[in-house]
Amino acid sequence: MNTERENLNKIYYPIHIKAFEILARFQCRIFEPELGWYNGHYSKDENGQYQTDYFPIPVISVKGCCDIEIGFEQITVSAKLKREDALSYSFDDVKDTPFEAYGAEDYLADYYNSDMTVEQLYENIKNSDEKEIGFSFVFDHDSDKDILFDFAKLLRRKGFYY
Repeated sequence: MNTERENLNKIYYPIHIKAFEILARFQCRIFEPELGWYNGHYSKDENGQYQTDYFPIPVISVKGCCDIEIGFEQITVSAKLKREDALSYSFDDVKDTPFEAYGAEDYLADYYNSDMTVEQLYENIKNSDEKEIGFSFVFDHDSDKDILFDFAKLLRRKGFYY
């Protein structure tokens, strides 16, 4: 038997199941989801430096709203705001959800992470030339599909898009 294949199936099966659970929840009148598998995403290493991940993960693209990336340890919901909207957004309704902000053009430019304040985020955006600011909101891997669905609705109501 092919041990590498068995190991890969053990690793990928849980995220495959999770992706289809989330996809099923988003298949409704208000959203248009599409599932794909993508590599070339970035993760921070233990020193906080970005590294390219060459393995594919499932990504649910919710048309006009956000991307939901189902990783092995966490789920991220990525969306953007226009620069002006990001500068006027209070972030009160997402304060309990860990997130990062970065440039939409220069996506390795950190504008906000958990070590910063929202005031620093505003200052970083003001000092940037970016027209759009990208956001990645982090959820536990075992987060319920309804929580992700409700969060996507919140993002759409607040002007986030993808």
